[in-house]
Amino acid sequence: MDLGEVYEIGEIIISWESIQSPFTLYISENGSRYSLMGIYSSNEAYINELNLYGEKARYLQISIPKGGFCSIFEFEVYEATEEDKTHRPAGVGGKNIAKDKTVTATEQEGSYKKEYAVDGDYNTRWGSLPTGQAWLQVDLGELVKIQSITAYLEAAWVPYRIEISKDGNTYETIYSAKKDELVVQLAGIGKEARYVRFYREGENWFSIMELEIYQ
Repeated sequence: MDLGEVYEIGEIIISWESIQSPFTLYISENGSRYSLMGIYSSNEAYINELNLYGEKARYLQISIPKGGFCSIFEFEVYEATEEDKTHRPAGVGGKNIAKDKTVTATEQEGSYKKEYAVDGDYNTRWGSLPTGQAWLQVDLGELVKIQSITAYLEAAWVPYRIEISKDGNTYETIYSAKKDELVVQLAGIGKEARYVRFYREGENWFSIMELEIYQ
């Protein structure tokens, strides 16, 4: 979609006729260099209400995985209000402190390396083996006050939990995710931690495309 000029984008409403898989939203000011805003799953009503809180863009692009399909009734884009910009959450336009940090994990599936979960590339992923324990942990290098966590998963055939730890020994569960919950966006965490761990509950395929952490 070409808006004709650069705007500060606020609310976006997408009404789907059908959507088979998670979709990715990209934006650009010039039509050549695009920034990824997030990967989203639609709800049962086939309506997504997003907010970019003042991100500047002229072009908006939706992408779905190869082999998927979708059909859109209406794609609405609104300029950001002052309230949108005031309530801009941590993580939007901020620095992802998990990127390229040290990662440890249980055994991987094939060539899907643990480092791929924090490489900033949404086309790569870490994949676990389907049996035994499965977890992936990011070491932030020091204690930081975590405000938000966003995670994009390729597969979660069983429930999983997100844990944080100050010392790598004692963990606190901050979120319990359901089976097939592929996009997690946690805000207002406000807790100090050095380690963030994704721990699979049970056995089956489990794969993380990207983990983002913001102060």
